[in-house]
Amino acid sequence: MWLYAPTLCNAAVTNGWIHRLEYVSLFVMGFAFWWPILGPWSRQRLSPLAGIVYLLSACLGCTILGIILMFAPLEDCSIYLHPINGLGILPLIQNRWGLTPAKDQQLGGLLMWVPVCLIYFSGIIGLLARRYGQANDEVLASVLQPNATLIGETVVDGNCSSPLILICERELNIRRD
Repeated sequence: MWLYAPTLCNAAVTNGWIHRLEYVSLFVMGFAFWWPILGPWSRQRLSPLAGIVYLLSACLGCTILGIILMFAPLEDCSIYLHPINGLGILPLIQNRWGLTPAKDQQLGGLLMWVPVCLIYFSGIIGLLARRYGQANDEVLASVLQPNATLIGETVVDGNCSSPLILICERELNIRRD
């Protein structure tokens, strides 16, 4: 996304194959971007604190790119100066709604800036929940007998097996005595 070349911009609008290639590349890069945060195996994921830094840096990048796009001259992608009216709705959009090519580009920059950062902040909140959820699991496991083992979300000590939320009363009574 950081390589903003007018030739590529115009080609993506006029050539169907390049347009599809653009979408495929955006999907693949989005998948690769979120893999270290949402990957299925915890050993492949970034630690919560590293993930927060990762998402904050991505938010900063999208903010800068969105601001640049908002204030970039429209001539950078000249194809948008004279849009193609393939669906026949261009008069509605431009005349009735007042959405000129310049306003459309500014709206695109604003959408790249604000909602995308909200998605990143949602990811940050999820990482914070993961971090503090792990801390709670460790505290709950330490309340149980010293020989208890944490397996997923279940504590097993040979005599009692229970979800962490519903800790065996027998184990808590032993710790209280």
